Amino acid sequence: MLNIFNNSRWFISVIVFLNLIIQLNSCINGSPPDIINSTKLTYTVYYHANGADRGMVPVDNINYQKGDLVTVQGNPYNLSKAGRSFTGWNSQADGNGLNFVQGETFFIGSFDVILYARWSDALSFTVTYNGNGAYTGVAPLDTTTYEPGMRVLIPGNAGRLYFPGFSFSGWNTKSDGTGVTYTQGQYMTMGSCDVILYARWIGNIYLYNFYSVAFDTLYSTGVM
Repeated sequence: MLNIFNNSRWFISVIVFLNLIIQLNSCINGSPPDIINSTKLTYTVYYHANGADRGMVPVDNINYQKGDLVTVQGNPYNLSKAGRSFTGWNSQADGNGLNFVQGETFFIGSFDVILYARWSDALSFTVTYNGNGAYTGVAPLDTTTYEPGMRVLIPGNAGRLYFPGFSFSGWNTKSDGTGVTYTQGQYMTMGSCDVILYARWIGNIYLYNFYSVAFDTLYSTGVM
């Protein structure tokens, strides 16, 4: 009986000694020994395929802090679902949360966020951007399809479209610039047909023989 008692005391002493070493090591390394109550400092945005048959979800590798701005991605890896159209992302799998389309932003809170692919069986349409004669650069690619009435967020010129002698000035529904003009950050309401938006080019101002020549239309030339 005495041996059992002594052995028990020895075992408890060893446990206490090891626990002290662990706590001392934690303090030396600058971290508290109790990690159960530690606060998460960064947060992640995950994209969920939500029943897709093919393709891959985009990956957001940014570690966000509370209050950081998140830019929602599109569908760059061709997620698809038989009989359905991809129409953006939603904060709930059943689509009853907040809707987001490519390029929209939100401020992250103090938790991770999951955005679920939004699938629609309704008729939907596409938005295509056209460089409209640009010599270099790449027009934006909108990988979302839109139901009539949905809002389309208009991008800028991130692909650096360039037309010599002209400045990029937004997008227009007609190639000659006589349609409806949209600029970066504006919303366009989707109708019941596919839409092509053409780069809008405004001529730069040149001086010839002390005369100022302004070209305000696409591809225009003039002599004074």
